[in-house]
Amino acid sequence: MSSLARDGLVQEGPQSGTTGTFGPQSRRGVEAGRVVARVLAHAPRPVLYAKATLNVLPDPAVPRPYLVSLRVDLNGLPVNAYASATSMPEAGSLAAARLRARMQHVTRYWTTRRKGDRTAAANSRARY
Repeated sequence: MSSLARDGLVQEGPQSGTTGTFGPQSRRGVEAGRVVARVLAHAPRPVLYAKATLNVLPDPAVPRPYLVSLRVDLNGLPVNAYASATSMPEAGSLAAARLRARMQHVTRYWTTRRKGDRTAAANSRARY
């Protein structure tokens, strides 16, 4: 049993090692909250939901045991980012960079797609 599980901050998962919600007094939880807050401060749309999941794999043979999963709802558009690394701060930074890139990509794609649909609909009406 890990020290975080003993403190009641996380629950032990059968296959994923240490998983669960880290409390605000946890250093990892505070760090993850800061990383997500920095990324979401520049969100191009309103953020309706955000969740960060931190996992540590118990297997010593795994080269990158620290896993971070970030899930965000940007005004109805789901955006996910995952990262694994040799340390938790590194995994958090990688996941934040991926989340930032995916938020920009999703909003550009969505805006282009919507504009394309409107233009195609207007052109089809103009022909007939």
